Amino acid sequence: MIRLIIAEHLTLLREGIAALFEQEEDIEIIGSCENWLETIRLSRVAAFDLLLIGTSVYSLEMYRQIKRKQPQVKILLFPSDNLNTININSIINDVIVLPNNVDSNMLLTSIRISSYWGSTSLEHHYLPVSTWTEKSSCYGLEIEEALILFLLTQGASNYSISRYMFLSERAVKNRLTAIYKKLSVKSRTKAVIKAIRENLIPS
Repeated sequence: MIRLIIAEHLTLLREGIAALFEQEEDIEIIGSCENWLETIRLSRVAAFDLLLIGTSVYSLEMYRQIKRKQPQVKILLFPSDNLNTININSIINDVIVLPNNVDSNMLLTSIRISSYWGSTSLEHHYLPVSTWTEKSSCYGLEIEEALILFLLTQGASNYSISRYMFLSERAVKNRLTAIYKKLSVKSRTKAVIKAIRENLIPS
């Protein structure tokens, strides 16, 4: 179960995101906050795994206080305001920044991947999702396909990928076929080599 706190000052957006997660059996909403002060207070008394926070609420001081109390918590930053209004120096490396075109499927996938990352035999990495959409866009890779490609480079089997992505193994095979076609390769090994050589994945 992924225990989640939502922080966003726009009530409609905050409630809409919460409603999206109500249908997901593996996600539990611990609480929702409309400003950074409420977020810090809740983080001090609640046990949770992930903070989904809008750019309108995020601040470096809030990040520091939350990480000081609960260093294991992962933070996803989504664009409730223009990302250009955020001081880039306040975005620490382990904050996962979602792109401006994030949709509900991308959001759910990002939450699941980032929450379960490091709980398996694969080496731990943080997932700066926005870098995939930028570097992989020339091949037309969707965010889900880019995540799968990254897992391939880490040596993940189809079974492991299916667990991370909450997909059936058949669905993973179908995604791989689409990835190979977009990259103009015919095998797993060639896809991995191309991804690394052309910097299609975060290093």
